[in-house]
Amino acid sequence: MANGIYTSMSGAIAQERAMETVSHNLANAMTTGFKRQQDSFEAVRAKVGAQIANPDQAPGAYEPPRALPEDRVGVAHTDRHTLWQQGALKKTDNPLDVGLVGDGLLAVQGPNGEARYTRAGAMTLRPDGVLVSDQGLPVRALGGGTIQIPDDAQDIAITLEGKIMSQGDEIGQLEVVKFDDPSALILEGATLYAAPQGVNPQRDEGTQVVQGRLEQSTVNAISAMTTMIRTQRVFEFNNQAIRTYRQMDSQAAKDIARP
Repeated sequence: MANGIYTSMSGAIAQERAMETVSHNLANAMTTGFKRQQDSFEAVRAKVGAQIANPDQAPGAYEPPRALPEDRVGVAHTDRHTLWQQGALKKTDNPLDVGLVGDGLLAVQGPNGEARYTRAGAMTLRPDGVLVSDQGLPVRALGGGTIQIPDDAQDIAITLEGKIMSQGDEIGQLEVVKFDDPSALILEGATLYAAPQGVNPQRDEGTQVVQGRLEQSTVNAISAMTTMIRTQRVFEFNNQAIRTYRQMDSQAAKDIARP
């Protein structure tokens, strides 16, 4: 079997992974707080090299290993990561909406009480007055616990530091954190991130919390659609190459078997 078929197969698999990413991006082009995902690839080879005999050398001598075109396997998908770019802020005038300007993330409580982090700042109130995210997760207060808005609270204001005020009285403060290496965070769904063991958040006093705004997705729908079309075409080219190699192998087998 020609080694070229493995090159084409690796290319098709890589493009399939790329298609998953661009589809995820496109599906979240209108999702509040979504950060565009990007793939990483690297070239790989099936063999370190081939030892090629030189007829001009003495018997038993050989040249140093060298890579031939047929030794190349192609490409492998190595990673999918978040591009931490600032998204545009859209005005909503909802007093419980906040948009973050900076590198920080809002801390929320996961389903089992564990810490999760998000850039999606659309918040609402549960019937008991607890402030929750758009996914219904309690928003964490600075210093621990949740934030509960009293029934008689009026004129809710949120400062740039994330303090929640009502008629001059502080109700609580949003926990805004940052990470030394945000690329280590694990994406759960579209806008929720988990910190793996050993990756610890730090209080972020540099990020501004803007009330009545929401950060928009960083995905450009037109660019994502163009990438999707290009990825699909490359995928089809690789599949066509695989079919061609199979036809070549089949014909070679017939020629060998022919008396």
